[in-house]
Amino acid sequence: MNQLDNQARDALKALAHCASTCHSMALVHCLELGGEHARPQHLRLLMDCAEICATTAAFIAHKSQFHTQLCALCVEICETCAEDCE
Repeated sequence: MNQLDNQARDALKALAHCASTCHSMALVHCLELGGEHARPQHLRLLMDCAEICATTAAFIAHKSQFHTQLCALCVEICETCAEDCE
């Protein structure tokens, strides 16, 4: 049980970091850089990533029966966002 708890804590930290990073990148960094960084599709993807990370963290924290499915979607969105940011 402790390992699961440690894994959950690590996941919650990573999700919080990703959510805050994507949110600030969208609203500050990308808007200030402009051009391709400020494309609506790119900004929406950053906001999607921030929101799914926050939601996934909430599902993990309250031990939702749906957390596994949401984690899979979160990974897909985060990977898509990371690729678009590069």
